[in-house]
Amino acid sequence: MLIYRSRLPVTSRREDTRLYAEILASITFALVAYQDFRERMVSDYVWIPAIVAGVVMLWERPEVWVFSLAKVGIFGALGALSILLGLFGQADGLTIIAMAVGTSTLSPIPQMFAAAVVAIGHILFLAVRHGSLKIEKIMPVEEAVKQNVWIPLEVTSEGQTVELDSSPEKAWKALEGYLGKGATVRTSYGVPFAGYLAVGYIVAFAVLLVLGPV
Repeated sequence: MLIYRSRLPVTSRREDTRLYAEILASITFALVAYQDFRERMVSDYVWIPAIVAGVVMLWERPEVWVFSLAKVGIFGALGALSILLGLFGQADGLTIIAMAVGTSTLSPIPQMFAAAVVAIGHILFLAVRHGSLKIEKIMPVEEAVKQNVWIPLEVTSEGQTVELDSSPEKAWKALEGYLGKGATVRTSYGVPFAGYLAVGYIVAFAVLLVLGPV
Protein backbone atom coordinates (compact mmCIF):
# COMPACT_ATOMS: atom_id res chain seq x y z
CA MET A 1 0.00 0.00 0.00
CA LEU A 2 1.38 3.39 -0.99
CA ILE A 3 1.17 6.26 1.43
CA TYR A 4 1.09 9.70 -0.12
CA ARG A 5 2.26 12.56 2.02
CA SER A 6 1.24 16.13 1.51
CA ARG A 7 3.91 18.09 -0.33
CA LEU A 8 2.52 21.43 0.78
CA PRO A 9 4.98 23.30 2.98
CA VAL A 10 3.97 23.87 6.57
CA THR A 11 3.60 27.61 5.95
CA SER A 12 1.15 26.98 3.12
CA ARG A 13 -1.01 24.76 5.26
CA ARG A 14 -1.09 27.41 7.93
CA GLU A 15 -2.06 30.06 5.41
CA ASP A 16 -4.95 27.84 4.30
CA THR A 17 -6.16 26.94 7.76
CA ARG A 18 -5.51 30.38 9.17
CA LEU A 19 -8.80 31.57 7.73
CA TYR A 20 -10.83 29.15 9.81
CA ALA A 21 -10.58 31.26 12.96
CA GLU A 22 -11.83 34.36 11.12
CA ILE A 23 -14.55 32.40 9.33
CA LEU A 24 -15.86 31.01 12.62
CA ALA A 25 -15.69 34.42 14.27
CA SER A 26 -17.45 36.00 11.28
CA ILE A 27 -20.39 33.65 11.84
CA THR A 28 -20.74 35.06 15.33
CA PHE A 29 -20.35 38.65 14.14
CA ALA A 30 -22.88 38.22 11.33
CA LEU A 31 -25.46 37.01 13.85
CA VAL A 32 -24.53 39.77 16.31
CA ALA A 33 -24.91 42.46 13.64
CA TYR A 34 -28.29 41.14 12.51
CA GLN A 35 -29.73 40.81 16.00
CA ASP A 36 -28.27 44.02 17.42
CA PHE A 37 -29.39 46.24 14.54
CA ARG A 38 -32.81 44.65 14.58
CA GLU A 39 -33.68 44.30 18.27
CA ARG A 40 -30.63 45.34 20.37
CA MET A 41 -30.77 41.84 21.84
CA VAL A 42 -28.16 39.17 21.17
CA SER A 43 -28.71 35.48 21.86
CA ASP A 44 -26.26 33.65 24.12
CA TYR A 45 -25.76 30.95 21.48
CA VAL A 46 -24.19 33.28 18.92
CA TRP A 47 -20.94 33.35 20.90
CA ILE A 48 -20.22 29.64 20.43
CA PRO A 49 -18.46 30.02 17.02
CA ALA A 50 -16.32 32.85 18.41
CA ILE A 51 -15.27 30.75 21.40
CA VAL A 52 -14.28 27.91 19.08
CA ALA A 53 -12.50 30.46 16.87
CA GLY A 54 -10.38 31.58 19.81
CA VAL A 55 -9.15 28.02 20.33
CA VAL A 56 -8.56 27.56 16.60
CA MET A 57 -6.58 30.81 16.50
CA LEU A 58 -4.12 29.51 19.08
CA TRP A 59 -3.85 26.15 17.31
CA GLU A 60 -3.26 27.68 13.88
CA ARG A 61 -0.53 30.05 14.94
CA PRO A 62 1.30 28.51 17.90
CA GLU A 63 4.37 30.60 17.07
CA VAL A 64 2.57 33.73 18.28
CA TRP A 65 0.42 32.24 21.02
CA VAL A 66 1.82 34.70 23.58
CA PHE A 67 0.77 37.62 21.40
CA SER A 68 -2.66 36.04 20.80
CA LEU A 69 -3.23 35.41 24.51
CA ALA A 70 -2.14 38.97 25.27
CA LYS A 71 -4.75 40.30 22.83
CA VAL A 72 -7.45 38.13 24.37
CA GLY A 73 -6.40 39.25 27.84
CA ILE A 74 -6.46 42.96 26.98
CA PHE A 75 -9.77 42.89 25.16
CA GLY A 76 -11.20 40.52 27.75
CA ALA A 77 -10.36 43.03 30.47
CA LEU A 78 -11.80 45.93 28.45
CA GLY A 79 -15.01 44.03 27.74
CA ALA A 80 -15.43 42.87 31.34
CA LEU A 81 -14.80 46.35 32.73
CA SER A 82 -17.28 47.92 30.31
CA ILE A 83 -19.95 45.54 31.60
CA LEU A 84 -19.07 45.85 35.30
CA LEU A 85 -18.93 49.66 35.14
CA GLY A 86 -22.20 49.85 33.21
CA LEU A 87 -20.58 51.61 30.26
CA PHE A 88 -22.09 49.16 27.76
CA GLY A 89 -24.54 46.30 27.72
CA GLN A 90 -23.48 42.68 28.09
CA ALA A 91 -23.61 42.00 24.36
CA ASP A 92 -21.42 45.05 23.71
CA GLY A 93 -18.83 43.88 26.21
CA LEU A 94 -18.77 40.35 24.83
CA THR A 95 -18.36 41.71 21.31
CA ILE A 96 -15.33 43.72 22.45
CA ILE A 97 -13.80 40.50 23.78
CA ALA A 98 -14.56 38.63 20.55
CA MET A 99 -12.76 41.32 18.53
CA ALA A 100 -9.49 39.82 19.80
CA VAL A 101 -10.00 36.77 17.59
CA GLY A 102 -7.80 37.22 14.55
CA THR A 103 -4.63 35.71 13.12
CA SER A 104 -3.37 38.66 11.10
CA THR A 105 -0.48 40.60 12.63
CA LEU A 106 -2.37 43.89 12.72
CA SER A 107 -5.56 42.39 14.15
CA PRO A 108 -7.74 43.91 15.53
CA ILE A 109 -6.63 47.35 14.30
CA PRO A 110 -8.25 47.02 10.83
CA GLN A 111 -11.43 45.66 12.43
CA MET A 112 -11.67 48.53 14.91
CA PHE A 113 -10.99 51.11 12.18
CA ALA A 114 -13.74 49.66 9.99
CA ALA A 115 -16.11 49.60 12.97
CA ALA A 116 -15.37 53.28 13.66
CA VAL A 117 -16.16 54.20 10.06
CA VAL A 118 -19.45 52.28 10.22
CA ALA A 119 -20.39 53.85 13.56
CA ILE A 120 -19.61 57.42 12.48
CA GLY A 121 -21.52 56.96 9.25
CA HIS A 122 -24.62 55.56 10.97
CA ILE A 123 -24.61 58.14 13.77
CA LEU A 124 -24.28 61.01 11.29
CA PHE A 125 -27.17 59.55 9.31
CA LEU A 126 -29.32 59.46 12.45
CA ALA A 127 -28.31 63.01 13.36
CA VAL A 128 -29.32 64.32 9.94
CA ARG A 129 -32.54 62.33 10.00
CA HIS A 130 -33.62 63.53 13.47
CA GLY A 131 -31.96 66.92 13.38
CA SER A 132 -29.87 66.25 16.48
CA LEU A 133 -27.23 63.93 17.88
CA LYS A 134 -29.34 63.59 21.04
CA ILE A 135 -32.38 61.46 20.26
CA GLU A 136 -34.81 60.98 23.15
CA LYS A 137 -38.37 59.80 23.57
CA ILE A 138 -40.89 59.65 26.42
CA MET A 139 -43.10 56.58 26.61
CA PRO A 140 -45.19 54.61 29.13
CA VAL A 141 -43.24 52.14 31.23
CA GLU A 142 -45.35 49.31 29.81
CA GLU A 143 -44.13 50.17 26.32
CA ALA A 144 -40.52 50.63 27.40
CA VAL A 145 -40.17 47.15 28.90
CA LYS A 146 -41.40 45.51 25.69
CA GLN A 147 -38.59 46.85 23.52
CA ASN A 148 -34.80 47.17 23.61
CA VAL A 149 -34.01 49.97 21.15
CA TRP A 150 -34.77 52.86 23.50
CA ILE A 151 -32.66 52.86 26.68
CA PRO A 152 -34.41 54.04 29.89
CA LEU A 153 -32.82 57.10 31.51
CA GLU A 154 -35.28 58.23 34.16
CA VAL A 155 -38.78 57.30 35.24
CA THR A 156 -41.54 59.64 36.44
CA SER A 157 -44.22 58.27 38.75
CA GLU A 158 -46.69 60.12 40.99
CA GLY A 159 -44.95 63.43 40.32
CA GLN A 160 -41.50 62.16 41.27
CA THR A 161 -38.66 61.59 38.80
CA VAL A 162 -36.04 58.94 39.52
CA GLU A 163 -32.81 58.59 37.55
CA LEU A 164 -32.14 55.02 36.49
CA ASP A 165 -28.90 53.04 36.55
CA SER A 166 -26.46 53.66 33.71
CA SER A 167 -26.44 49.93 32.96
CA PRO A 168 -29.20 49.26 30.39
CA GLU A 169 -29.94 45.82 31.85
CA LYS A 170 -30.35 47.24 35.38
CA ALA A 171 -32.42 50.16 34.10
CA TRP A 172 -34.91 47.88 32.36
CA LYS A 173 -35.06 45.67 35.43
CA ALA A 174 -35.88 48.68 37.62
CA LEU A 175 -38.80 49.61 35.36
CA GLU A 176 -40.63 46.43 36.32
CA GLY A 177 -41.38 47.99 39.71
CA TYR A 178 -43.34 50.79 38.02
CA LEU A 179 -45.63 48.63 35.91
CA GLY A 180 -49.33 49.39 36.32
CA LYS A 181 -48.69 52.71 38.09
CA GLY A 182 -49.18 55.03 35.12
CA ALA A 183 -45.49 55.93 35.11
CA THR A 184 -43.63 57.32 32.14
CA VAL A 185 -39.98 56.93 31.25
CA ARG A 186 -37.57 59.18 29.38
CA THR A 187 -35.48 57.11 27.01
CA SER A 188 -32.52 57.62 24.71
CA TYR A 189 -32.03 55.93 21.36
CA GLY A 190 -29.56 53.11 21.88
CA VAL A 191 -27.07 52.84 19.04
CA PRO A 192 -26.14 49.27 18.04
CA PHE A 193 -22.57 49.40 19.37
CA ALA A 194 -22.12 45.63 19.13
CA GLY A 195 -23.48 45.81 15.61
CA TYR A 196 -20.90 48.43 14.65
CA LEU A 197 -18.06 46.23 15.90
CA ALA A 198 -19.52 43.18 14.19
CA VAL A 199 -19.88 44.87 10.80
CA GLY A 200 -16.38 46.32 11.17
CA TYR A 201 -14.94 42.86 11.80
CA ILE A 202 -16.68 41.36 8.77
CA VAL A 203 -15.67 44.23 6.48
CA ALA A 204 -12.04 44.04 7.61
CA PHE A 205 -12.02 40.27 7.14
CA ALA A 206 -13.40 40.65 3.61
CA VAL A 207 -10.64 43.16 2.80
CA LEU A 208 -7.99 40.80 4.21
CA LEU A 209 -9.36 38.01 2.03
CA VAL A 210 -8.72 40.16 -1.03
CA LEU A 211 -5.41 41.70 0.01
CA GLY A 212 -4.07 38.72 1.91
CA PRO A 213 -3.00 38.44 5.57
CA VAL A 214 -0.96 41.30 7.00
